[in-house]
Amino acid sequence: MASSELRTILVISYRNLPEHVYESLNGYDGVSATLMTGEGYLLHVPDEGHELDYGVLPAGSESYDGIPAEVVAVWNLARKHGALYVLVDDVANADMNLPTFEHAN
Repeated sequence: MASSELRTILVISYRNLPEHVYESLNGYDGVSATLMTGEGYLLHVPDEGHELDYGVLPAGSESYDGIPAEVVAVWNLARKHGALYVLVDDVANADMNLPTFEHAN
C-alpha cells in the first residue's frame, strides 16, 4: 500500500494576476489550471526544468511562448517556497512578492 504525500500549496490573491489573465487562466497552452467553485483556480506548478526567469522578459513582450509573464512569476515564487500547486484565491490577500492589479469586480 502506498503512503500518503503532503503537498505544499502557495495561496495568492486573484489580484496578483491581471484581470484578463485570471479570467482565462485555464485557456493557455502549457498552463494547467482548474476552476474550483467558490475558491478560485488551482494552478499546477510545472517541474523545475520548465522554470523561466521572469526578470529577463524581453522588452515589449508580454509572454513566454504564449504563457503570460505574470503566470511565470507565480510559478517561480511557488518553486522558491517548494509549492507544487498555487491556489489563486478569490478572497486571499495579495502576495507582496508579486505585482497587484486592479479588477473591475
